[in-house]
Amino acid sequence: MAKLYVKKGACMEEKTHEEVEPNDRVTQFSHKKMRDTLKRSEVPDDVWRRAIAEKDTLIIIDKVGSDVCSAVKGKYAQNDICHIIGKWYEDLKVDYNIGLPDNKKVRNIGWLHDQLTIDRRVKTRVGSIVQHYGMTVEDVNLLFLYKIARNNEVHKDTLNRGATVPQLSQQLRNALKLLDEAPNQSQDFPRGVPDGIIEVTKLIFFV
Repeated sequence: MAKLYVKKGACMEEKTHEEVEPNDRVTQFSHKKMRDTLKRSEVPDDVWRRAIAEKDTLIIIDKVGSDVCSAVKGKYAQNDICHIIGKWYEDLKVDYNIGLPDNKKVRNIGWLHDQLTIDRRVKTRVGSIVQHYGMTVEDVNLLFLYKIARNNEVHKDTLNRGATVPQLSQQLRNALKLLDEAPNQSQDFPRGVPDGIIEVTKLIFFV
C-alpha cells in the first residue's frame, strides 16, 4: 500500500488512512516519476484505488481549507479544556465559600488543591459539594492534575529569570528569537518590537 502524507498548511504528517475530499489536491510520487497534482475529483476512482494499492509510492494529500495538523489541534483542545477547568474552579470556589466566615474562605484554588490531601474537613466539604455536580473528590483531583501537567508544560522553568549574567543574556537572545517564531502576529506587530517588546524583555531579565 502507498504511504500517505497529509499536508495542512505548513504541517505534514504520515497517516495510515485519510478521508479525502473532492477538492483536496493529491500528488503521487514513485521511483518512476512524479505525477501531476490534481484535485481528487479529477482522478478516476479506479486510478485512485490502484495508486493507493501501489507499493513504493508516496501520496501527498493537500487538505483544502485546513491549516492545522492534528498535533496543533490537540494543543488547542488541551488549552480549551484547561480554560473550562479554570472556569469550573471559580464555581467550586463560590460554592465552597457559601456560609463560611471570611477567614475560612478559599481565595486560591492551589491552596484548596493542597488541602484536599492534608485536611480531612476540606476533603469532606469538597466531596459534599461536587457530589451535586455528579462528581467525586477523585474526579476533582484528576482535573487538578490535568491542568497542572499542562501548566508545567506551558510555563517552563527555563523561562524564569536566570541567576547569572550569562544565563540572563542567553534568555534574552532566546526571547528575541521567539518573537520571530510566534504565530498570529498582526501586520504592525514587528514595528513595535524594537522600541517596545525588546525593552520590556530586557526589563524582565535584567532589572
